This record gives sequence, structure tokens and C-alpha cells, in this order.
Amino acid sequence: MRPVLSVLMVLASTLVFDITSASPCCTDGFSLYTEQSPKTKPMCYKAINDWKANFERSREGCKSIGGRLATIHSPIENQFVLDLAKNISSPDYVWIGLVKDEKTPVTPQDPTGNWVWAEDKAKPTYSNWLKGFPGNWEGQTCSIMYVNPGQFGSVGGEWRDAKCETLEAPYICEKDPCVCGKTCDNNQ
Repeated sequence: MRPVLSVLMVLASTLVFDITSASPCCTDGFSLYTEQSPKTKPMCYKAINDWKANFERSREGCKSIGGRLATIHSPIENQFVLDLAKNISSPDYVWIGLVKDEKTPVTPQDPTGNWVWAEDKAKPTYSNWLKGFPGNWEGQTCSIMYVNPGQFGSVGGEWRDAKCETLEAPYICEKDPCVCGKTCDNNQ
């Protein structure tokens, strides 16, 4: 019985070591974001330099590489996404994955309460709206992040609502990281 128990203990410790030492990795030119807090987890991000992308084309572009438009959950994550966006030939703004849920009414107590992340419809736990935004104007149901300071008083990194169909801009994709040394699924 002792030899069997010894073998089982070795296997169990190897398994625990493998799981606890697993490090997240990104592939295909994605950059790893590693801040971990109750609101965030490791994530892979990639800036896509497609100046002809409206919101839907940006969503499809992210899906084609196994991802989704960026969701942002903390100031540090917002800065990480902003820094990636700055690497794209100086865009003024990029698409992120926040959309207006037109079924939810806006209230004076919660003027941004009808904005959700496009892929899972979750309400944001963090936001960085530019002062005076979202404007809740007709047809502005998607969101961008300002990259460069200047427009509407932006210092960079703030969000605003925009027209999904007509605005064209680069975009930021995200996807879950792989475990280093393992084969990734879903184009990861």
C-alpha cells in the first residue's frame, strides 16, 4: 500500500505544481496584461490598424482572430489599452467594446446605466467617460477611446459615444490568454 500511496503523492504534487506554476501567454502579436484584482484578470490585447472599420467591422475583425472588442475594468487596464493604441500610427481614437443597451432607460441617478459590454451584455464596473459624455444623442450607440489629447478636452484614454455605422477607426481586440507551453484553442 505504501508504494501506491507514494506514487499518488508524487503525481498529486506534480499536478499541483503544474497548475500553480502555469503562466499566461499570448500568441499572434497579442500583448499580455497581467494586473490581477477582484475586477480584472490576465488578458491578451492587440491593436488593429484598420482605418476603414466601423463598429461592426471591428467586432468581426476581432472574432476572426479568436477575440472580441476590448473590455476595460480598471484604470490600470485602461492605461494598458491606451498605450497599445498609441502604437498604431497616431490614431485620434479607437473602438472599444462598450455599447448602449437601448432597452434600458437612462435615469438622472445613473446617466450611463444603459451602457454594457457588447459580447456579454455586462454593465461596466469601471468607466472613464470624457466629461459630458455619453451624450446620449440619437444614433450614438457605440464607444471609442480617445488616444491623443485635445479633442473635447481629452487628455487621452477617455471614452465617448459614437455612431456605430459611420465612424471608421482602428480598434483594440482582447482574448483570454493561453497557458505557457500548452497548445491554445480557438485561434489563441
